[in-house]
Amino acid sequence: MSDKDTIARDFSEWQKARDSHAKLKKWAKIVSIVTGLGWLLLIYKMAQTSEMVLRYSTEAQESIGRWTITLVLMTIVSVGLLLLSGKAKSRMKGLSRRLMSDIRTQLENADEGLRAKFESQLRELGG
Repeated sequence: MSDKDTIARDFSEWQKARDSHAKLKKWAKIVSIVTGLGWLLLIYKMAQTSEMVLRYSTEAQESIGRWTITLVLMTIVSVGLLLLSGKAKSRMKGLSRRLMSDIRTQLENADEGLRAKFESQLRELGG
C-alpha cells in the first residue's frame, strides 16, 4: 500500500474520530444541562414542600427517592459521556499529529495535484 493510500485512509479515520467527538460532546452537554436542571428542580421541590410532609408522608418520600435515584443515574451517564468525549478528543488529536507529520513529509515530493490535496488536508487538520 502506498503512502498516499495510507494518508487517505488515516485522514478518513481522523474525520470519523472528529465527528464522533463532536457527537459525544454535544450529547454530554445536553445530558449535563438536563441533569443540572433536574437537580435544581429537586432542590426547589424540596424547599417548597413542608417539613411535616417530608417527614411523615410516604408518598412524598417515595417521590423524592425516585427523583434522587433518577438524577444520580443521569449524573453517572453525564460523567461517562464527558469521559468518553475526552477520550475521543485525545484520540482525534493523536491521529491529527501523526497525520500532519505524514502529510508534511509527503508534501515535499508531491506533484501539483496531490500538493493541493495535501495542503487542503493540512488546513482541515489545523496545521
